[in-house]
Amino acid sequence: MDIHQGFLLTRQARDTRFGPQIELWLSTPQGPAQILIEGQKPVFFVPNDAQNLVQNAAHDTGLTISFKPIEMSSFDGKALIAVYSDSIAAARQLNEKLIAADILVLEADIKLADRFLMERYIQGSLAVAGRVETINPGQPNQFLRITEAKCKAHDYQPELKVVSLDIECSEKGVLYSIGLDSPNDSRVIMIGEPQQCDTPTQWVNDEKSLLLALNDWFQTFDPDVVVGWSVIDFDFKLLNKRAEFNNVVLSLGRNTQKIYFRTLPSSQQSFITMPGRVVLDGIDTLKTATYNFRSWSLESVSQELLGEGKAIHNVHDRMDEINTMFRRDKPSLAKYNLQDCVLVNRIFDHTHLLQFAIERTKLTGVELDRVGGSVAAFTNLYLPRLHRAHYAAPNLHPENWVASPGGYVMDSIPGLYDSVLVLDFKSLYPSIIRSFLIDPMGLIEGLKLEIGKDDDQAVAGFRGGQFHRKQHFLPNLIQELWKARDVAKINNDKAFSQAIKIIMNSFYGVLGSSGCRFFDTRLASSITMRGHEIMKTTKKLIEAKGYQVIYGDTDSTFVSLNAAFSRKRQTK
Repeated sequence: MDIHQGFLLTRQARDTRFGPQIELWLSTPQGPAQILIEGQKPVFFVPNDAQNLVQNAAHDTGLTISFKPIEMSSFDGKALIAVYSDSIAAARQLNEKLIAADILVLEADIKLADRFLMERYIQGSLAVAGRVETINPGQPNQFLRITEAKCKAHDYQPELKVVSLDIECSEKGVLYSIGLDSPNDSRVIMIGEPQQCDTPTQWVNDEKSLLLALNDWFQTFDPDVVVGWSVIDFDFKLLNKRAEFNNVVLSLGRNTQKIYFRTLPSSQQSFITMPGRVVLDGIDTLKTATYNFRSWSLESVSQELLGEGKAIHNVHDRMDEINTMFRRDKPSLAKYNLQDCVLVNRIFDHTHLLQFAIERTKLTGVELDRVGGSVAAFTNLYLPRLHRAHYAAPNLHPENWVASPGGYVMDSIPGLYDSVLVLDFKSLYPSIIRSFLIDPMGLIEGLKLEIGKDDDQAVAGFRGGQFHRKQHFLPNLIQELWKARDVAKINNDKAFSQAIKIIMNSFYGVLGSSGCRFFDTRLASSITMRGHEIMKTTKKLIEAKGYQVIYGDTDSTFVSLNAAFSRKRQTK
């Protein structure tokens, strides 16, 4: 069997007539690869003493399940057994029935593909061996199909093919044109009669032809990543709507697979699944990388970052000018359309956004296009380690939770000061987690011990928290990330360093979030209240030296030096 290395683009799991199937798409040195994995069954965990109840529930519903004895327990000490279902749909149906019967079910929400990857510590990069077949040989959309696949973690740095996409339309949402900018091909596909145009333009007769031409472009130039500006919530949302109107299937995925588009009714946030390709929105990815701008319009951000903007005269009344150009000056509309695509590509290049997203995936295992994703990142990193310590993760408990105190804010001493020294703790919350051994499993194990300073005693926390000195994972994860960030700084790898910083700082937020399965007020409070203690102690130590602390906030202390000091004397 040949072994191929690659970087994970998309993951899906589906039921087939032969059982569940996991489909992974990779970017490899040999081009795109489709990995098909059979034989993986959905699993969740229930208490040992509920086995008969679960079996009866499955029988009543006509479902076939199997049990596997395991050496695992819940956080409250209940011995568990694994329940395997023959299909994803059956597992979902049985879980709903068990919850309705008030039977404890753990980890039923972990998706089949996610569990397959995390349990093998696969975080973006992997090596795969199996039966290899070349699909569409000699064609632009050629790819490898690997079946009977065996996968393991690997370190591979991909070179991804990127296209920037932007649409133009009327105020009623009728499409005018689609711009596409990539290293292999830059063009605008526009409705209208062919005419002389400085911008590379493909002319089509109508909206249906426009959408079909987009399908053809994706199969011909075969990008790995699609970027844009509000590209999911606007561009693809409208493309999907107009495809339905024109009875066109948007087959933009690899192997001509159709896209799946959905919008959450609660938030109106949209999601797109494009098998084999990743869609990255510029705004969301910049926010994930902690950028902030006065305005998130493409014009404003490109002016601030690049010093250039849109190819349009009146940015405040763009709709009117776009309509006019489509009616009277389509070459100018083509130039404007393509310029928006180019600006997005330049913003991604300037900020190293794609490299940031790749490094975040390699560090945490979250999908390349995952917005936010702090809870998912923590789950990916923590869950497989927890399983090897013979625990199953708890479920979400959004109700009846107690909030933890926020960062410490000291009362300020107003006034004008000659010289103020600002002392900032380096990564205060990650430092506290590492030094005081804050950890979900460490809390469960620590509660079994007495508090004390000996090796067989627990480290004291706050609000009843206490932590085992040896049985924990999070402090070690912080230590590993800290070392990796120091190396990234030495190598001037800004994308990698920023990704690590965001992940490290997210751990407190995750433990303090009721949206995380590991939330416990004793965890979050043992971080923030320890921060309060450190800030107060810092103030006392500084004031004992004869200096005045005039303000403090979370991890920063402001010190008045009581006189005018040069910068050199301040540091002394």
